[in-house]
Formats: sequence, C-alpha cells, structure tokens
Amino acid sequence: LSRAEDFKLVQRNLSNPTLVKAFVDISPFFRAPAQFGISPEIAINLEGQARLGMTLEAAPGGFATQIFVPEQQPNSASMNKFTHDILGIVPNDITGYFGATDLAGFAHDYIDKILDFPKLKEKGITQATLEKDYGINFDEDLYSWMKNEYAVVYLNQESDDFALIFKVDDRKATEEKLKKIEKALSGIVSAFAAEKKDAFVFQDGPVLRDKPIRTIPLSGSSGYSLSYGFYDNYLVFATSQAAMQKILVPNDKQPALNKSKIYD
Repeated sequence: LSRAEDFKLVQRNLSNPTLVKAFVDISPFFRAPAQFGISPEIAINLEGQARLGMTLEAAPGGFATQIFVPEQQPNSASMNKFTHDILGIVPNDITGYFGATDLAGFAHDYIDKILDFPKLKEKGITQATLEKDYGINFDEDLYSWMKNEYAVVYLNQESDDFALIFKVDDRKATEEKLKKIEKALSGIVSAFAAEKKDAFVFQDGPVLRDKPIRTIPLSGSSGYSLSYGFYDNYLVFATSQAAMQKILVPNDKQPALNKSKIYD
C-alpha cells in the first residue's frame, strides 16, 4: 500500500498531524449492477477513481474534515467543518454514521466520470444536452444544495439499507430543483433500461411527515428503490421506503442519535 501511487498522492495532499487519517476504497458504490434493472452495457465501474483519503481534526464547536480524491488536482483538498446537526434526526439504533460538509466537489468529479462513459456519448448524452433538454443547470440545481453538512448513514446490517442526508438552506427551492433532476435522471436511465421506460419514472410514495416521498422502484432488486423526501430542512435519500420511514418517522420511544447515552 505504501508504494501505491494513489496512496502516496493522498498522503501528500492531506495535512498532518490529525486525530484520524483514513484511506478508503469505495469502488463498490460506483457500480450499477444488473439486478437494479439496468442494462449490463451501462454497468459503470469507476474502480480506478474510487479511492480517497480522509482526515478528522478537533475544531472549536465540533470537528473538521478533509477529503482528497486522487483524481482531483494536486493540493486541492480542502478543510471543512461540520456541526453534527444531522445527528438530531438520525435514529440511535443505526449501524454506522459518517458526517462531513460539502459533497459538491466530490460529486462533480464523479458525475464528470459518468458522463464520460462511452455508451452515454454514443447516445449523445452530455452535460450540455441534459441542461438543454431538461432545463437543468448542474451548478445551480444539483451542486448548490450539496455544499452544506451531509451524512451517510448505514441503517441496518440485515437489509443493507443506506441513507444520504443533506442539510439544505431553502427547502422549497431545493424541491423545485429536484423536480428537474428527476426528469434528467429518468431520461438517462430510461435510455439504457432493460425494461420499459416508464419503469424508471419517479412516483409518489407514502405520505411521510407532511407530504409524499418520491421514489423509483428498481426492478429485480429485492425491494430496493431510490427514494427521497424531507425532514424539515433536511433532504433524505434512501435505498428503500422502509429506510425512508425510519428517518422521517422517528420512534418516540427511541431518542435521536445525538441524545443517546451510548453515543454520548
């Protein structure tokens, strides 16, 4: 590992000393397996770009994190502070939690990689065509709400459910942006779907909190879906409707994670 180029690049671009320094391979998260109903020809494997380094340092009022991906330009790692606000809506019986701030740069890098996929180019799908066809602006409609605090929550070992939670500044504006993203995402996936296109259109799910969640059932995936909804000013994505309910409809008998005696 010490001789691997990715590892050496991460080491050079992350600060020392820190409370925690980690080197992680997240390539499994960037594969589109056939069981999700997507044609094998678009199974995206970003294994070569899915290694990253992270640090954690103490900071006034919380912690500061630093993330660096080898595909970034050298010396582009930046330090971000998070305040643990999302802990207030996460149930205390989860399996794992990772919190940080500003996922926009990271998302930008990987979406660029996805849009560079040859099969997308063959069908004329580029950022420019998506922005033109769906009236979406990547910077304003997508990356803008990824710059605040976020958390990745591993909810349950048995079901392997995950949730990705963002703290947003303006819920109403974010809802409007997500409507555009829905259309663009459905268009991309439908272009490669192994089944009929309308299987990949967002639909209203059950009403959780004050309005229906939005969801896409993923065919052949044993109950997995891509769902999202809001808990006040928190945008929640999850891998099943059950996972959404666990976040959006808390159990009054179980305190949130930040009030758990075990967490304290």
